[in-house]
Amino acid sequence: MAKRQVAGTRSEEEANSVKNLGTLYSAVVAISLSAAVYSVFDLEKTGFPIRHELLVFLAAYLVILVPFYHGAVNHLEQAHGGRASASRRRKGALLLDFGFLFLESCLFVSLAIGIGHPIFFAWSVIVLLVLDTVWAIIVHTGGFSADPKKSPEATWALINIFAAILLAFFLVYADLQRLSTMEFGVILFLFSLVRTIVDYWTTWDFYFGHER
Repeated sequence: MAKRQVAGTRSEEEANSVKNLGTLYSAVVAISLSAAVYSVFDLEKTGFPIRHELLVFLAAYLVILVPFYHGAVNHLEQAHGGRASASRRRKGALLLDFGFLFLESCLFVSLAIGIGHPIFFAWSVIVLLVLDTVWAIIVHTGGFSADPKKSPEATWALINIFAAILLAFFLVYADLQRLSTMEFGVILFLFSLVRTIVDYWTTWDFYFGHER
């Protein structure tokens, strides 16, 4: 006899979809991480084969990657996982989330490849921030939030659009001041670090499930 699905619970197909899509997202991010680490090596260089001036860009990449990956995985689980109620699992919401999150994971590959090209790297960060803002606004206004009461997505939208605007102004400033690669990288790293701190500070309970 076929088992009847209890109201408000996930079907096996839904659970598998969330797991498989999350796994694919993680796999693309893992590829980008490998590419990022590889980008700072110069195997033709004599001595220690690392391009030291690019380490700060690798650090900026990691500082950006951690909250984005952490937030994406938590969102998929809370919005579509076992803790999500039937009323929060809207038709097409999982596909919408994955479409945007997969694009973001591909942008992390772009970031990794761009570590050796500072301007391209910075513009990739801006595109990532804008894309995440668009996704967050759709999720928030469409009622797809992982936590409708606190809506971390609305907070991310504000943080990211503000950060994207600041970074665009920084690129203009960097061009006018003719900053060196190291100076450019240090400022970009500090910018990324501040953005990540603000992100975790304002949505701590979403990330870790309890107040600070």
